[in-house]
Amino acid sequence: MNSIFTGQASNSQTIDSLTVIATIENIKWAGTGTSIYISLGPTLQLQRFCETASAGETIALSIDLKKMFGRKNITLLEIQGISFHQVGRETSFGADFLNGLTLGVAGTIKSNEDDWALESVTLIANDIYSNTTFKQINKWLHAPSSHLDTVWSGQVLYTNWINSDKKPIDLNSQTYPVRWMPYIGDIMRWRSYDPSKIPGVGQLIGRLNGRLIGHQLSSGQSEQLESNTTTSSYTWVYTPEGSLIYRRWDKTNHAAYIRHSQLGSGRPVICAGEFKVIDQQLQSVISMVNDASGHYKPDGGACLRYVAEKFEALGISTEHTEWKWRDSAS
Repeated sequence: MNSIFTGQASNSQTIDSLTVIATIENIKWAGTGTSIYISLGPTLQLQRFCETASAGETIALSIDLKKMFGRKNITLLEIQGISFHQVGRETSFGADFLNGLTLGVAGTIKSNEDDWALESVTLIANDIYSNTTFKQINKWLHAPSSHLDTVWSGQVLYTNWINSDKKPIDLNSQTYPVRWMPYIGDIMRWRSYDPSKIPGVGQLIGRLNGRLIGHQLSSGQSEQLESNTTTSSYTWVYTPEGSLIYRRWDKTNHAAYIRHSQLGSGRPVICAGEFKVIDQQLQSVISMVNDASGHYKPDGGACLRYVAEKFEALGISTEHTEWKWRDSAS
């Protein structure tokens, strides 16, 4: 995903080892007799992943970071994509067998024995962090020619990295805590820190029939997010668990405003702000996202890149979204 936030992130976790683990489907003919190559870096450098693969086999490869990325040490943010490559084989057959078949090359036919079924891919960094973006691929892969072809590729989501405790790692190596003065104000006013008990608070879960869909935490019911007016928006927080928690805010009713700290259960969050939803060509579109939060005060929009990534992961396009962030110096 092309991002306008490239270069805004601060230090991320630095690693010096990366292992890719692929599992082949345990079904008949799921393996392959030809070599598979892997690429992860920005320059499409290739490393042999395996010479052959058998049905049900789990293959682990230690990635040559120097070859893939040009350095022995990289950050998790740099692992943005992964792809497998393969050269298909052409097998010669007798004229009687070939009679009546449509051939790409005279006297040869593309063999299906190179096809294979990929079940899952897991990335392990420094033996601490793991990424299961591709835990359920379950797809037959096919090399269409006798040249080196890409047979599968995927985007590695940073938000899917977890540590050895199975907890999401802090994006940008940090989360944003509630500032002390707003926190004291919340306590003095007995504001609830349990978003599941606050009416109207939901979790954004994706798109259905062109509409943004959320899950109401208090009622357990799904809802369609309504379009905003000039005097309304949705306040939101992005939690370290990878959830986008929101609530509609009518700005003409200040007494009904729910603070970001309440949406975030009073805990640190990855990012917080507002977004607006409009109807465009019979679809709900997120027209604006910002990081305006007086309780958390995110720094200069650096965290918004991960919010954009989360939207894309939920199937919500941000092609027409306007991104705004407060000046980190203010």
